This record gives sequence, C-alpha cells and structure tokens, in this order.
Amino acid sequence: VATMLLGDGGGGNMAPEVAALLTELRQATDHAPGDPDGWGRFAMACEANGLVGAARQTYERAIALAPRDPRWTYRLALVASRLGEFDAAWSALARTNELGQQVQIDLRSTNAVLGTASAGAQYSFQESTFFGNS
Repeated sequence: VATMLLGDGGGGNMAPEVAALLTELRQATDHAPGDPDGWGRFAMACEANGLVGAARQTYERAIALAPRDPRWTYRLALVASRLGEFDAAWSALARTNELGQQVQIDLRSTNAVLGTASAGAQYSFQESTFFGNS
C-alpha cells in the first residue's frame, strides 16, 4: 500500500510497520494538504526508510507550502545529495542560509554530504536553533 502511495518503487521489501507508518503519514497529508509540517513529517519518514525519490518530491511540497521554513530546504539538500543532484543540493543549502539558518559542513573532513564539493565552502549550522530546541 505504501509503495503505491509513494510511487517510489522502493518499498517492495518494506516491513509492515514501516508501510503502516508511511500510509498513516500520507493519509494525514490527504486530510490536511495545506499543512507543510505534515508533508515534512512524511518526507522525513520516506527519507529515513530509503525512499529518497519520494522524500525529495515531498520536501518540495513542504517548501511550496512554507517557503520560509529552513527545515525543509535543509532536508531537501541532504536528499538531493543522496540522489547525486549536487547543484540542487548546493542551491537548497544556500536557500537555507538565506532563511537565516547557518549550515556547517566541514567539507575537508566529510566531503560526503555533497560528494565532490569544494573544500573551501563552509556553512555553519546551529542544530539546537535550527530544530527549535533553543
């Protein structure tokens, strides 16, 4: 059921509990299609379960509904990098910074978040502020 809802094709071997959770979160977006947090929760569940294509599309919906919320642009950057879409990932990180959230990635040591990104690029990320845990 979740695979049909997601249209990602990645849920063939999905545990029933995961499929149930994804279905529940997807249904929540049907009941409140204008709720960016609902779309964001659904996207995070997709991302956590390897459905990165579905996560990308769903983060984009959350961003369309709440274009000034840096949580979704940040998560979109991570998903885009997993998909090998490095230009899109950099753009999403730049947008996150424009929204007032500084994202820190030490590319000299990680070089993984955005694959072949330049070692001189740096962002600063304050997780507690970013996730509202201040």
